[in-house]
Amino acid sequence: IGGIATGRWQGALAGAAIGAVVGGAGGYLAALQRQSQDQAVLYRNVRSDMERENLEIDRSQAAFNQLLDCRYNSAQRIRTAYRQGRLDRATAQAQLREVQARMRNDVALAQTISERIRTRGAEFDTALDAIQPGARAAAAGARISQPVPARPLSASIDLKLRPDPRAPSVGALVTRENVQVRPATGGFVLVEAPGGLRGYAPASQFSAQGVDLRRASASPPPASGTQDARQLAASNIIRRENFQQTVEHAQQVAAGPGFELAS
Repeated sequence: IGGIATGRWQGALAGAAIGAVVGGAGGYLAALQRQSQDQAVLYRNVRSDMERENLEIDRSQAAFNQLLDCRYNSAQRIRTAYRQGRLDRATAQAQLREVQARMRNDVALAQTISERIRTRGAEFDTALDAIQPGARAAAAGARISQPVPARPLSASIDLKLRPDPRAPSVGALVTRENVQVRPATGGFVLVEAPGGLRGYAPASQFSAQGVDLRRASASPPPASGTQDARQLAASNIIRRENFQQTVEHAQQVAAGPGFELAS
């Protein structure tokens, strides 16, 4: 399973490495303008490139998600085998270190891809501002990217590795006190509790004053369709921020207790 997941992940990254023309700030827009001065043509080209970019981010996100599940589940199987006496401590620790090293390598590669995605995103932002002034600012203004205080609506909430109900569990939130949450996608938020506990949970299980967490954490629209420039800009911002959030969370998980043996 690990080999298959790794192969798919690397294949998706090959696609993610190919994107819009970049060459410094404004390089993408300059390249388009050299091809055509017609605003309608420029607009169509930007829309087409952004749709393609969103598809590539979706492919990379799906492949990375699969690999994260594989690595984390492998670590949990080793921990279970140790608790049940099927592995001695030295063997279990060695196997955990190997899985952890692989996950850290996966995360490092994902960070590189995330930087490329953000670089291309900046190029799209520049192009959109030139073609449709205000489109990018309006799209970014609708996105909540900073943590907000929220109150859990139940005394125990299962936290997931990813914003997906099928993802592995990384712990449980057992408090009715305020925590920090950030909108993710798929109706989930990233929860940051006192003490360092982090994980994803449904937005419907939290209440935040003045913030509609369900709406803020809604999934972006399909990568291609009949969206205008503002909608495409918003969906691109959501996708690249979600990918970066997944990478940052995976980095913390890889250094966490899920890769340690119980004392």
